[in-house]
Amino acid sequence: MSGIRKLLNVLKSHTSAQIAQIGQPRWGVVSSVNAAKYLVKVTLQPEGIETGWLPVGALTVGAASVLALTQQGQQVLLVPDSGFAEHLVVVCAAFSNASLPPVSPVTGLPVPAGEVAVIVGGACLHVQASGVTVHGLLTVQGNIVSTGDVSDSVGKLSGLRTHYDDHTHTGPFTGTTSTPTPTDP
Repeated sequence: MSGIRKLLNVLKSHTSAQIAQIGQPRWGVVSSVNAAKYLVKVTLQPEGIETGWLPVGALTVGAASVLALTQQGQQVLLVPDSGFAEHLVVVCAAFSNASLPPVSPVTGLPVPAGEVAVIVGGACLHVQASGVTVHGLLTVQGNIVSTGDVSDSVGKLSGLRTHYDDHTHTGPFTGTTSTPTPTDP
């Protein structure tokens, strides 16, 4: 073997060793959760080695935050920060055989492509091309403004308003009454 070929083999060996030190994405299972600091510990797979506390990524943070802290037992994907294998960040959770995709209580089926659902326990907000469905108790702290009809299980609330406005009294006051004049400011 020539001297040049030996030198090239040594360089390849050193290059391979350095590339092997660059951190690669890893799968793991959440072993502990610190909700106050939005951190988790993860058991790396397949080695079974537990990490220290790791940050968990969110869809967005700041004035508009979208987040869901992973739970103990969830499978997560970790990526190395700046290529350092010992500086990992949890970037997402993934369904697995231990954690199957949930069934939407709205449709009774898993959520298909092109739809979005937020499912927590038995409550669900399901967005489909046909509209948005809320399954469960809906509490609104503020006003509800609608440019269309509002309905309940009996019918449109505009029918209730029409019936109320045109109601009649029996007794000493008979006949149709006029629309009440609001006294509230």
